[in-house]
Amino acid sequence: MQIFTVRFQQYGVILTLFIALFIGGAPQMWGQTTNDEVVWVKYPENLLPGFYYNVRNAVYSPDGRTILVSFTGEEIGWHKADIKCTEVDAITGAFIREVPIQGIIQFSADGEYVYTFDWKKVRWPSLEVVGQFPLEETPSVEFHNFAIDEVAGVLLIVGNDKVGRFDLNTFEELPSSKTIYAKGKYPCMHKEVQIVEEGKYFVTYSEYYANNLIYECAFVWNVQTMDTTTQAYQLHRALFSLKQSPNRSMIGVVMSANPNLDSIFIINTNTFLPRYIGEPDNGSCNTPSAAWSHDSRYFITSSGYCNTPASVVVWDVQQGTAAYRYKTDYAGGSIAIYTSKDDKYILGVGEAGIGLFNFLKGTDVPLEPKVSSTLYPNPTNGNITIPSTNFKTGKLRIELAGLSGNQIKILYDDIYQGNDLVFNLSWLPEGTYFLKAIQGKTITTYKVIKLR
Repeated sequence: MQIFTVRFQQYGVILTLFIALFIGGAPQMWGQTTNDEVVWVKYPENLLPGFYYNVRNAVYSPDGRTILVSFTGEEIGWHKADIKCTEVDAITGAFIREVPIQGIIQFSADGEYVYTFDWKKVRWPSLEVVGQFPLEETPSVEFHNFAIDEVAGVLLIVGNDKVGRFDLNTFEELPSSKTIYAKGKYPCMHKEVQIVEEGKYFVTYSEYYANNLIYECAFVWNVQTMDTTTQAYQLHRALFSLKQSPNRSMIGVVMSANPNLDSIFIINTNTFLPRYIGEPDNGSCNTPSAAWSHDSRYFITSSGYCNTPASVVVWDVQQGTAAYRYKTDYAGGSIAIYTSKDDKYILGVGEAGIGLFNFLKGTDVPLEPKVSSTLYPNPTNGNITIPSTNFKTGKLRIELAGLSGNQIKILYDDIYQGNDLVFNLSWLPEGTYFLKAIQGKTITTYKVIKLR
C-alpha cells in the first residue's frame, strides 16, 4: 500500500469519480447517420417499445450476442420499482424481449450471475434469485456510490461517513470503514466509489465542510483491511475514469489536473509509475468513461463537451499514442463504453440512447499526436527552440507544466510576431515537461525532456 500511496501523491493524482452527464433536450445522441464508423444508434423507444424511459446502463450478455439495457423512468424518480430491463441484438440493436428483472448492474466474471439494481444476485439466464443484499434503495444514475469487486468477493457502497462492505455469496455485511476526520475534526462524507485494482484497492470521492466551504477529497482504500492512508484535498474537482486492464498489468487513468486539459495516463500496477500518452481533444474536454480492449492493447476513452468532435478516442498502449478518433459529436457525455467480446465493436451508452461503433474501421484519419516533436534540441539540458512554423501572428500564450499537468510557469503571453521562440530551461530539474501553446481555440502541447 505504501508504494501506491507515494506514487499517487507524488504526481498529484486527485482520484475522484465522474458524475454521469445528462444528455438534455431531444433524444439525439450522436446526430449522424449510419456510416463506416457508426453501425447504429438506438433511442429508448427503439430499445423498449411503448415506454419513454432514460437509459441507465447497458452491458453485453456473457456470450456477447445480445445487449442488456436498463432503464429508469424520469417521472417517478430513481427508485428500484421504476427500473426495467430489455434485451436487444448486439449486431442490429433490434428489440428481442423485456427481461423481468430490475435492471442489470453487471454480470459476474463467469457469466453465471447478474447483480441487479434492486440488490439481488440472480442466476443467468434462468433468472432464479440466489440472494438479496440487506439494502433498500437503489442509487441514482448520477452517482456511482456502489461498486462490485469480484476478486475480493464484496459489494462496496458509500453513504455519509462510512463505506459499507457486503459479502457477494453470503450477502452479510462485513466490517466497514471508520469515520475519517479531515484535519482532525471535519467528518468526510463519501459520495462515490470505484475499483482501482480488483482484490486490492478502491477509491472514494468524498467531501467535508469547513469555514463555509466545501472541500473535495479522495481516499485510496485497501479492500481487505478497509484502511486508508492516502488523501488529497482541493476546491475544484478533477474528472476521472479509472479502469484496470484485463491482464491486470495496467490501470488506465483519465486525469484533469489542469481545468482545461484532460490527460490520459497508463499506470503500471507493479511500480505504479504513470506514463502520459496524450489528450482526448485540444482544450476543455470532459472524459467520464473508458474501457479496455480484451487483449489489453487498446484503452478507449469517451468524452463530451469538447472543442472539436473527439468524443471517442482509441489509444494504442504499446505505441503510447492515439490510434484512432471517431468523428462523433453529441450533446453531453456518455454513461459508459464497452468493447464487444470479439473486440470488433465499441458500445457507447448515454441516457438518451446507445450506439455501436466499428472498432478501428471508420472513415476518419488517425488522430495526430497532441504532443509534438518539432522542438529542438529535445531532449535538452538548456535552451529549447519552437520554430515559427508552429504559430500564426497574433495573441499567444505558452505555459510550462509538469508531468501531472500542474502549471509551473507562464513562459510567453504576448502578441506573437512570427519569429522562432527560444526558452531557457536550464533551471528545471531533470524530467518530463509539457509546453502548452494557446492561440484562440487552438491548443497544442509539446513534450519536452529535460536532461541534467
